[in-house]
Amino acid sequence: NYSINMQIFDKVISKHLPSKAEQAKIMSKVNAFIDELDKAMKSNKIKGEVMLGGSAAKGTFLRNDFDVDVFVRFDYSYKDKDLSNMLESLLQKINGMKFVLVHGSRDYFQSKSQSINYEIIPVLWVEDPEKALNVTDMSPLHVKWLKKHFSDKLRNEVVLAKLFCKAQNVYGAESYIKGFSGHVLDILIVKYGSFLNLLKASQKWVGLTDNSKSKHLIIDVENYKTAGKLNSSKISPLIVIDPIQPNRNAAAALSKEKIEKFTKAAKEFLEQPHEKYFVKKVYDLQELKAIKIKSCASWLLIVEVNALEG
Repeated sequence: NYSINMQIFDKVISKHLPSKAEQAKIMSKVNAFIDELDKAMKSNKIKGEVMLGGSAAKGTFLRNDFDVDVFVRFDYSYKDKDLSNMLESLLQKINGMKFVLVHGSRDYFQSKSQSINYEIIPVLWVEDPEKALNVTDMSPLHVKWLKKHFSDKLRNEVVLAKLFCKAQNVYGAESYIKGFSGHVLDILIVKYGSFLNLLKASQKWVGLTDNSKSKHLIIDVENYKTAGKLNSSKISPLIVIDPIQPNRNAAAALSKEKIEKFTKAAKEFLEQPHEKYFVKKVYDLQELKAIKIKSCASWLLIVEVNALEG
């Protein structure tokens, strides 16, 4: 199936990865925003820097499906300050954009401008993990680490992994998802060298999700050997030692259910490769009603929910 897989992968990449011209157009807008924010910092005499993070910095963002992470790295001398408030005062200096406060472990902001969704995250400028006061403080270093290992080929492999996980509904480390974070996928691709190798390796994960707490697989790309020092509450069936913070399990949020969904979909793809495994199934109301009729179900309950802002 190797040649079939490669054809499918090439097709998926060409469909979902922006061309160099598209990337350049997006990045010109992003860089203009970063320059505006940088000027606001300088005019307020705030020490620090504005830097691009996430998939935009890595070149792994998807066509029509990405957020641009912008990190405002405040000098460590501000460690006792409210960084979210400081950032809000800077954003008020930028004309023509509205920013929405989002509550998190440290509040951050979202905005949309020229069809680009931004997430602006305040962090402390740290190089030593011991000095980080919030998990987001280390995020800029994740980008730096990945770039040491990156190539155009590896970037494509990360894109394939991300699309596959999004399609299988196992992408995202948020508590309501408990799936694979982008950071974990980056580490796994560096570990296994390709998306196809990751799928094959995942078949050895089967059995990790039974009720035996003694079963774990440890991914330790930097060979830190710190798994025994992890907080017991952060142990998951798949332990991924964070290459930036050796005492942190980057996959702590990953649930057994999402591991099982991933390995099952990987098995099905390896047995019968198809592009459909990279396309998220979205149901509309009429389609759901058609399924009800087709399956002869006696009832169908549909709930529409509006989330609170932020």
